[in-house]
Amino acid sequence: MTRLKDAIENRAYSTPLAQVHARTWLIHWSLFVFFNHENGRNSIIDLFFQERYMHSIQAEAGPCRCCPPQRQTHSEPSFLELNSIS
Repeated sequence: MTRLKDAIENRAYSTPLAQVHARTWLIHWSLFVFFNHENGRNSIIDLFFQERYMHSIQAEAGPCRCCPPQRQTHSEPSFLELNSIS
C-alpha cells in the first residue's frame, strides 16, 4: 500500500483532478485490504486523516447524483432572525 501511495504522490499527472481520482481509487480499494488485515483499521484511519486524502474524499463525495437537488426553502427562520427575536 505504501508503494502505491508513494507512486500516486510522486507521479506527474496531466491535471490535479487526475491525482484526486487516483487518491480516491486508492482509498476505495484500500478498504478491502485494510479490513482484512489485523491492524488494518488503524492504518486506514491514518490514511483517511492525511490532509491530501481528506481533501480527496471531500472533493469526490459531492452531492448525490441519483436524488434531485433540494430546494432551499425559507419557511424556517434563519439564525440571524432567531437571534433578533430575543
